[in-house]
Amino acid sequence: TLLEGSVRPAVTEPFAERALARFPDEPRFLLSRAIAADQKGFARQASVVDASGRPTAAHAETVRRYYDAAMTSPATTVEARIRLAGFLLRLGRHEESLALLKAAGAQSNTDRALEYLRQLFTGHALSALQRHEEAIVAYRAAMTVVPSAQAARVALMNALLVGGDRAGAEELGEQVQAQKGTEIDPWWMYWQGQYRVHPQAMARLREMAR
Repeated sequence: TLLEGSVRPAVTEPFAERALARFPDEPRFLLSRAIAADQKGFARQASVVDASGRPTAAHAETVRRYYDAAMTSPATTVEARIRLAGFLLRLGRHEESLALLKAAGAQSNTDRALEYLRQLFTGHALSALQRHEEAIVAYRAAMTVVPSAQAARVALMNALLVGGDRAGAEELGEQVQAQKGTEIDPWWMYWQGQYRVHPQAMARLREMAR
């Protein structure tokens, strides 16, 4: 999780591969490998993006294959689906993204950050498909999970404006500027992979060492 948090996919990937060589079915290592591959596109590594900065077909297939592998375990299937949905959003494959997000929502999940991201990405996909009223519902749902999250509030403001509710958009815009967030927006940590669970992982290791 530390390497994922530093967004250094070229360093993270070999560690994940070595871990999988010893524990080939460990879901967290499968997810780490997928996140590292995904991060390569975010970092615009020349080997995985084309001249326009978009993932190459070969890289897209690799990312999808790795996330599919991480979906095979109940421990990581929700996050793998949400992250693959986010990747597909960036490729403009909005219907496929929605299907994954719906599947993730049908599963048990107690991670608030993941539920927030699921609703946020659902809103983005629906907005791209011009389904603005449904997008507004999704953005509002994201805000019920993390009320002060900036990404969801700004996205909702834009969706209201596009949907013709200028007054609602202006009111929300004033709130965004006036109210300071009290929680970290999970979107801000999205590219840091599983780093959000690092404190819990360290606490567990300390307990095991006693």
